[in-house]
Amino acid sequence: HGGVHLDQERLGRARRTRCELAPGARANATINLQDRAFGPAVTVDAEDAVAFVSLDDTSHTVTEGVSGHAADNACARQRLPPHGSTAVTFHLPGDYRFTCTIHASMHTTVHVR
Repeated sequence: HGGVHLDQERLGRARRTRCELAPGARANATINLQDRAFGPAVTVDAEDAVAFVSLDDTSHTVTEGVSGHAADNACARQRLPPHGSTAVTFHLPGDYRFTCTIHASMHTTVHVR
């Protein structure tokens, strides 16, 4: 019965949070931020983490949203200092669009299967 309880607990958490910041997580994929651009889209499985790594000398944000604006109920919003990094764990399948709220032209997508 213990395994079933843990699965239900994990599903309950996933329903509440589509994704979440997880800076210490082991990443299954990496998106670099360089020259005021996000790297190309990546595809991962549910429960995987994606690292966002800035190679720039300027600050950026890793924000679920589009055109420099956070999505309503964005599940990830993090300011990165120059050469900073973070990771995001994705709990539910879907396409997650990311933007930088400082540089509105920056965007990428994480496809979660």
